[in-house]
Formats: sequence, C-alpha cells, structure tokens
Amino acid sequence: MVETGNKNERLTSSVEACNRWRDHGWRDKVAIWAGRLLVLAAFVSLAGVFFHRSVILRVVMDVLGWVNIPSEPSLFAACMALVLAGGIRRRFRPAHTVLAVVMGLSVLDSLARLLFAHQVTQMINRLHVRGVYRDWAQFQTSPGVCAAILALSVTSFVVVLLARPAFRARFSGSSRTRV
Repeated sequence: MVETGNKNERLTSSVEACNRWRDHGWRDKVAIWAGRLLVLAAFVSLAGVFFHRSVILRVVMDVLGWVNIPSEPSLFAACMALVLAGGIRRRFRPAHTVLAVVMGLSVLDSLARLLFAHQVTQMINRLHVRGVYRDWAQFQTSPGVCAAILALSVTSFVVVLLARPAFRARFSGSSRTRV
C-alpha cells in the first residue's frame, strides 16, 4: 500500500489492484485455459493450412473440437482463434459471448453427429475412404463415442457459461474516447 498523505486515503499498487480484479477461483482458471486452448487451436489451424494431409494435426483438431474449441485448417479459423484468445485473456465480456455462441453451435453439431451417426458411417463406406482416415472417422461416428463427445461438449459449454463472472472488462482501457 502507498500512502498519499491523508490518513484515511490509501492507493493500492497496480499489482494489488489487478489481483483484486481477478477472481482467482475456478472461473479464472477456466478463462486462462480457454485462452491457452484457443492459442493452440490457432497454431494448429495455421499448421493445418500447410500440412493438410497430416493425420496427427487432424486428430488434434478433432480433439479440440470435442471441447468446443474451433480449429479448422484455414486462415480465417486461425485469425478468429487468435483474436478470440486475445479477448479471452483480457477478460473481455464480448469475447466470452462470442466464445459461448461458438461453443453452443458446436454442441448442436455434436448432437447432430449423434443423431445421424449411422448415416455418416454409411456415407464413409460409400465414398471408399481408406486407411487411417476411415478408421478414425468410423471411431468418431460410433454411437458410444458420439455420446461421450456430446457429454464432453455439453460439459465444457456449461463450464464456460458459468465462468462469466470472471469476464469483467467491457472495454479496453485505451478504447474509451477521452474528451
């Protein structure tokens, strides 16, 4: 604490003010890990643009998709994930809202995969997909795995929704206009 001269008035240091501003509970940890996973998704998406035949990158993208983190081999997905990660790391409420919408759409996708798993399996067989891609696709479309993915997807969505109090900032400090 820094004293200002008045006996009743004290200023806190910026570190203490930041520590008071943060939640320090599980909500803050959810925000930290969401930001980290979004940065990972951005780098995986960027690598997927150049190495689009990599089975390992495909598996990592699918696993990130299981916890509703968007990662597809495109520059748009990489840029979106980096911008969203920046907002999440700064605890911007609009970034949390965008992440919640994206995660909600991912939950609907997981539900559709569970409902139409049999048709997807038949389509894979008709398209003559071979090798590791076929095995991985059949693994993901099996009913047990689809149900587990849906449960994981819903759980991660609810956890991020409940972490909303950790996102207190509405604007960046330098984004406000000063008159």
